[in-house]
Amino acid sequence: IIFCPSYLVDYEKDEELLRKIPLVRAFENMSYYISCDAYTDETLSESYICHPLRTLKIIKKKEGIMFEDLNLKEIDSLRKYYDLPK
Repeated sequence: IIFCPSYLVDYEKDEELLRKIPLVRAFENMSYYISCDAYTDETLSESYICHPLRTLKIIKKKEGIMFEDLNLKEIDSLRKYYDLPK
């Protein structure tokens, strides 16, 4: 599980790209990826919980707490499928 706290300022020109990064990072690392952005007027203010194949939870433009049951056996199965080390 990878946690990535962030404070992404000047995000406007790259907003769509920044929204895709958590899912891409989850896939390329074949692990759960949790992005936690600060909630301010100057940041993107979006947080994500991503499985390698899908986004599980999103919080946009507000404070909050996310909970999700993570299935590590799914990650092991994906790593085996793609012939990656555990």
